[in-house]
Amino acid sequence: MSGYQTKVYIVQKYDRDGSPGEIIAVKLTFASAHQLAKSNAPAKVVFAIADKSVFRNVPVGP
Repeated sequence: MSGYQTKVYIVQKYDRDGSPGEIIAVKLTFASAHQLAKSNAPAKVVFAIADKSVFRNVPVGP
């Protein structure tokens, strides 16, 4: 079993001062994410990479 990576686009609301707010949606295409951001202005599209690997995620911290 092998892992994979995929690009995801996060649509997130921002207030008028530029502080991030709630996440509206996560989409697989920029076009659909951009359309949601335009209809929910002020919102931004943030790019991220989601991965799934065969290794377990280990918590960080004490």
